[in-house]
Amino acid sequence: MNKLNLVLVGLLALINSSFALAGAHVEHGGKNPNNPSACKTARIGKLNPAPLSEVAPGSEFSFKVFDVHNPKLIEVSAKNIVIPTTIEHKTDFVVVHGKLPENLKGMAARVIAKVKGKLPKCNTEEGWLLKITE
Repeated sequence: MNKLNLVLVGLLALINSSFALAGAHVEHGGKNPNNPSACKTARIGKLNPAPLSEVAPGSEFSFKVFDVHNPKLIEVSAKNIVIPTTIEHKTDFVVVHGKLPENLKGMAARVIAKVKGKLPKCNTEEGWLLKITE
C-alpha cells in the first residue's frame, strides 16, 4: 500500500509542476490578453490573384488582412520595389489593393506583404509568387 501512495504522490507532483510551467509560459508574452507585452499577430489571406497565377505587367492584386491594429503599417513590395496601396476598411478586416509595377515583365515576382505589429515579435509577413508575362 505504501508503494501505491508513493506513486500517486509522485504523479500528482508531476502533473502539478507541468501546470505551473505552462502558466509561466503565459507570463513572458504568450497568449494572455491581460499581459501588455502579449500580441495578436495579423493574418493575411484571400490572395488575389492566386499564387503561381500568370498575370500581365501592371496587373491589380488584393488581399485581406485580419486583426490588424493599424492599417497604415501595411507595406507591400515586389522585387524590392515598394508598391503603393489603397486600403478598403471592412467590419472585421481590411482589403489591400495594389498594382504590380509596369516594368516587371517576363519574370516571376514575389509579392510580399508585411504588417508591423505593436511589438517587433508581433510582425506578420506573407508572400506569394506570380508569373508576369511579357
